[in-house]
Amino acid sequence: MREGEAVLARLEALVAAAGELRDLVAGCQQWRGGQRRAALAALDKLAGALAPVRGALLVAEQRSAGGVRAGDRDFVAARARATRTGLGETRRQVRQATTLDALPAVAAAVGAGRVPLAHLDALARVTETAGDRATQQLADPGGAGAAGAHGRAAVGA
Repeated sequence: MREGEAVLARLEALVAAAGELRDLVAGCQQWRGGQRRAALAALDKLAGALAPVRGALLVAEQRSAGGVRAGDRDFVAARARATRTGLGETRRQVRQATTLDALPAVAAAVGAGRVPLAHLDALARVTETAGDRATQQLADPGGAGAAGAHGRAAVGA
């Protein structure tokens, strides 16, 4: 339980920091291009670092059937209702979360910024339809999985 409280406190701190950043970037038109590009790269890295966090929470919530009420078709529908993001976006988030859970090396690579979120999304679409055997092969970065040598290099194996 203490871990949950610590996570919530840190997430609230991130939200507060984002509010401060919003104010700080109000004049970003006046920055040098290199500063804007560096800030955008840092935001991309932050999004990647947060993806495994969201993924772990979504997978745990899905497994507990959290938030599913009468009238909700499934967890995705319940989450879409609760967040008002729509079924498509919610489905994408849950698909990514499931992939990160099934492929720990990919989760580490996404979190470290070695694999961009767009590549995670593509991999998640593949693993959703590939079946268990293909997912198990992808989960083995030392074997032929994760798209061979290219995949092993991306995940740092």
